[in-house]
Order: sequence, then structure tokens, then C-alpha cells
Amino acid sequence: MTQPATLPAVAPLRIGIDIDGVLASGFHEEAARILGKPKGWLPDQWNFGMKWDDLGKLLDQIFAVEDLWLNSPCWEENCGALRNFISKYLNEVEVFYITARRACAGHFSLQLQTRYWLMKQDLYGENCTLIVAGEKASKKGLIEQLGIRMFLDDHLKQVLEIRAAPACEVFLLDQPYNRPRPGSIPVVRNVTEYLEEVEKWLTLQRQP
Repeated sequence: MTQPATLPAVAPLRIGIDIDGVLASGFHEEAARILGKPKGWLPDQWNFGMKWDDLGKLLDQIFAVEDLWLNSPCWEENCGALRNFISKYLNEVEVFYITARRACAGHFSLQLQTRYWLMKQDLYGENCTLIVAGEKASKKGLIEQLGIRMFLDDHLKQVLEIRAAPACEVFLLDQPYNRPRPGSIPVVRNVTEYLEEVEKWLTLQRQP
């Protein structure tokens, strides 16, 4: 007779992760195509070094792409690391995807496109939740409300705001467009390094 699974001794650790620029590369790949840049190019400024009007025109072109979020390429190394982690720590961790995307053209809603994309990457397990916060939303309030203890983002402004949430340890994913930054901000080079920090936390939780 199969024995029931043992419940974790403590509540699952709630962690969070951004999607664009961390797991998905569609936004920047489309920007590179429009600007005539080579594949894999990333801007060295968050606003592409553009004046507001020019940036607005570029964004309008990007978000006019049909089903942009559904068909976005992925950062395979980062997605692979997270995929294995979700499976390994199914009962010990809850993963919250919090994205501040704008709706794009297409047949599906922003929420559905994003969820389908996560499912295609095998990143939407039983312990995962998706929150589409909206283009200009601050993630800090959501993180505090949900009790998320660790978070990863590539947007320096968001990271600086989240740092004001005392119960959450936030990490910045190193990208050309978030340099320079304050030396006090914890920086990781990839999702694997972030998940190593999460595993350290889990190890501490297991200690009597």
C-alpha cells in the first residue's frame, strides 16, 4: 500500500521571479530586429538611449507584434535551471511569476499568452502562480502582500523599490541595461546563481 507523502515541517518558502529579460527574450529580440541590431543584442540603457517620443514609437511597434508573449523565445539556460528547481522542490517552495507587461496584439489575452508560454516551457507546476501586474505597476506591494521572501528581477528601478520591503531579499540579474548600479545591491549572473541563494535559505529552514 502506498504511503501518503509526508507534509513539509514548515510552510513552503515563497519566492518570486520576473519573466522578461530573465526567462523570456522576445521583447529584446523584437527590439533588436526593428532597430537592425544583431541577434542577441541588448541595449546598454533601459530606455534604449532614446528620447521619450522615439521610445514610445519603438514600444508601439514591439507591442503591435501578434502574440508576442506567446511566441517569445526563452533564455534556455535560465529556464532549464528553474524547471529542474521547481520539480526538485515541489513541496518546499512556491514560485510566483510577477510580470509588469503591456498587452500586445493577438488572439489571446495578456494573461493567457503568458500562462501558455510558461506551460510550453514546463515552468508552470502545481507550486507556481502567475501575476500579471501591469506595465507600470510596482511589484513591492504585491511582494509584501503575498509574503514573498526572495525575488529576482532585471529592472533596477523595481529592485530598488522592492528593497524597501523588509521581509524580502531581492536580487538583480546582471544585464547591460542595469549598469551601473549601487554596490549594495545583490547581483547574480543567471537564474542558477539566484536559485543557489534560495537553496541556502532552504537549508537553514531544515535545521532544527
